[in-house]
Amino acid sequence: MKIKVRGIEEGQPVPEKFAFGVYSEQDHMSFGPNRNPELVWEDAPEGTRSFVVMMFDPDVPSVADDVNQEGKTVSKDIPRVDFFHWLLVDVPASVSRIPEGEDSDGVIPKGKEPGPGPVGIRGVNNYTQFLAGNPDMAGT
Repeated sequence: MKIKVRGIEEGQPVPEKFAFGVYSEQDHMSFGPNRNPELVWEDAPEGTRSFVVMMFDPDVPSVADDVNQEGKTVSKDIPRVDFFHWLLVDVPASVSRIPEGEDSDGVIPKGKEPGPGPVGIRGVNNYTQFLAGNPDMAGT
């Protein structure tokens, strides 16, 4: 099976249009466009009944206390954890493309509802935990 993620280059920073957070001179971080990248795949194994899309960082700092704090640096020695950015399950076998922005286009206060989405069933990502302390954004 061949999978392409369009608009993201191997070894390069993720373009801002796909980012949840982008650099801001005032606040250090502002909400970004938060668009899903376009995914295209082909040559699925015969008998495929559905697909799962799972995008995660395998190396997110386990403690975020110093993130976006004036005069602080996140230590490279902090243990790293998996952080799930995007989870779709039960994507129909007839689907071979998810267009850019189809499942995510913008940051939604309180989060997007898990369950049926434009394509497949939307799962819960780790932003639920990341934003739990923010009364304007906390949600699933």
